[in-house]
Amino acid sequence: MSVLYDVPAGQSLLIQGPTRARITGAGKPAIGNGANVAAPALTSLNPNTAVHGAAPFVLHAVGTGFTQNCVINFDGIDMPTAFNSATDISTVIDGTAAVAGVKVVNVKNGPLVSGNQNFTWT
Repeated sequence: MSVLYDVPAGQSLLIQGPTRARITGAGKPAIGNGANVAAPALTSLNPNTAVHGAAPFVLHAVGTGFTQNCVINFDGIDMPTAFNSATDISTVIDGTAAVAGVKVVNVKNGPLVSGNQNFTWT
């Protein structure tokens, strides 16, 4: 049996196995068992600290594998997110509503989630 899926640019397809899949893209085929689309990788935040009570500012998530569907999750809240490139996405953080302490940040692409980075309010 053969099934063909047309996945638009910037979209993801998750194939859960066990299965055998042939995935083609950018002219390069890939064949694997239980093939999975990689989760985004979050490597740093810019800035990674701010003074609580500060005016709103832009927080950049830096990493790899970002798409236009990626969302920055800041302390458990999915934020409105701007796609800047496959390695940079951003959101506006309102420091006036902040409480001092460490907040966990990650990047979501549908059900796929990056590792965490810490943001510190001082």
